[in-house]
Amino acid sequence: MKKVLSILLLAFSLLFGAYQAPEVALNVLTPTAVSAVAVYTMANHRLAVRRSALVQAINTLPPSFGTHENGKPYFSSAAIAAKYLLGKLGADKDHIAVLAATSDEPIGVISDEATAAEEAVSVELLAITKRTLPMVAGAAITLGADLYATAAGKVVVKPTAAGTYWKVGQALEPADGDNDVIEVLPQRPRKLIVVSALESTNGTAAGASASLANLAAETEKLGDDLRKIAAAQDNNADVALATT
Repeated sequence: MKKVLSILLLAFSLLFGAYQAPEVALNVLTPTAVSAVAVYTMANHRLAVRRSALVQAINTLPPSFGTHENGKPYFSSAAIAAKYLLGKLGADKDHIAVLAATSDEPIGVISDEATAAEEAVSVELLAITKRTLPMVAGAAITLGADLYATAAGKVVVKPTAAGTYWKVGQALEPADGDNDVIEVLPQRPRKLIVVSALESTNGTAAGASASLANLAAETEKLGDDLRKIAAAQDNNADVALATT
């Protein structure tokens, strides 16, 4: 009876992956035809198989599993009509919304569509992604152009009108026009402030009409221009002059 119980205990250990056969079972079975070494080997072989299966399962997980290495799940703040638009943080950390203004800071490319708010979508985060990303062009784009986000979540070449914009990458292929999807080398978003045309003029002080009043007016314009540029630079942003 004692041997029968020992064999049952040993079988239970092997079935559920015990780290080693119970000592009491080994002590009973050793004098019989089943050696202690054989029992110990059988039990630990079972454990090795289970460990191998676990390691294999872990190795087959996607690279971004649990790390947000590339993408992160969000809930849409509203319907999203097209894939690959640039998104910004929504009302909280769990929501994403398509850009609504050029001054909105993008955090990533929304790689899903949504028919209504609160649908789950995946977002490729610009700052940490390790691959190129598709983006939607808002106009014709030349190969290699620096790309900036539009108010509709698309990308265009460097803006020339006064305003605040965000640079998001470089075009790895051209776009013929609006709504073309192109491959982009993404970057951490960088703010660009395009300031309105400077007010000061070139040559006024040295002109024939130079006078104290004209010089005073020109000095005021120079001061306004300096303050305008300084304010833009104070935002930790690139600065450019509007040409349109």
